[in-house]
Amino acid sequence: MTNIPWADLSNIVGTPIQSGATVSAGGPNKDIIFLVGGSFENSSYDIPLVYTFDTVKNVWNTPIIKGTQPTRRNYIYSIIDVTGKMYLFGGSYDVVTGNSSWSLENRMDILDTIELTWSIGSQPQAPTPRDGYSATLLPNGIIAYIGGYGVDGPTNLKEIYLYDTKNNAWETMITVGTIPDARAHHSSVLGLNNDRIIIYGGFYSSTSPAVAHDLSVLDIRNKPYRWFTPNISGTIPPTPSAHTANVVGRYMIVTYGFLYSKQYVNPDVYILDIGNDSEYKWVTSFDPKLSLTPSPNPSPNPSPIQNGSSISIGTMIGAIIGTFIGGILLTIFALMIYRWYKRKHPRAIPTHGSQAIY
Repeated sequence: MTNIPWADLSNIVGTPIQSGATVSAGGPNKDIIFLVGGSFENSSYDIPLVYTFDTVKNVWNTPIIKGTQPTRRNYIYSIIDVTGKMYLFGGSYDVVTGNSSWSLENRMDILDTIELTWSIGSQPQAPTPRDGYSATLLPNGIIAYIGGYGVDGPTNLKEIYLYDTKNNAWETMITVGTIPDARAHHSSVLGLNNDRIIIYGGFYSSTSPAVAHDLSVLDIRNKPYRWFTPNISGTIPPTPSAHTANVVGRYMIVTYGFLYSKQYVNPDVYILDIGNDSEYKWVTSFDPKLSLTPSPNPSPNPSPIQNGSSISIGTMIGAIIGTFIGGILLTIFALMIYRWYKRKHPRAIPTHGSQAIY
């Protein structure tokens, strides 16, 4: 991977040392990164639940937020809508979040990143408790929640959950097509035409981590949504879990994570060119000068979802910074797990939800 502009932000005063947290860009101008939840190494649990990073001034802060603050949780994947509200569903509790035992949650907490207030979302018809899912905001204001780790392990991808941010209501959808394997700690992004969700990576279990169709697409133009496996070219990289993925220009940029197949932290950044819906391509360089205009959809069926405006430079920079910070947090966590296991159990693979790994 070459040609991606990097900036080292790790030495900024006040940088939180956490893992399993979630990050999203919010605030009035969407130039403030909100970091919420997650676990930490030290024995003191009296640390802020929310940190903010000002991407203009390169400064960390701890904002004062009104309302009832939720309990700290791990592995929440947040979404911010067009009104600046940050949606935080589910997650897990364990000893590193200040709890005595491991358990899962299925509540929806909402942080207004402009007014700085907490509120609680709708609970009826919510998914079963889980963490490690993926969340994608659709153009119509609906958040699609896919997969995750439940009480019985990774959950199936045939059943997905849709949260209507305009009406604060849940809906369950049974998808069709080539259903990918059950998985957790995968990523998802919205395609360039706003008519598909691209999921990537994740793991099935600690004993059989490999997943079939590690990259799959969910066509969201018509109900029920339909899964299919896209055409892919280029050198296919090892499949990561607990990584991050963001769309910048015509590329899906995948950062870090953990490689169960090799039992070590992934040190690499992957780039998938998704500019051509007929064929995605793994590439080794990033060219920001390429057109951001998505390719015409090859399907004969017209899409009812209108394509949004072109990605702004500010949004691109925010995505890169958010990816970088999220990647640091996930990598620190994965490295902690890996070092502990190599020292105590040289042949073991880290197991989700195990208190012993901490």
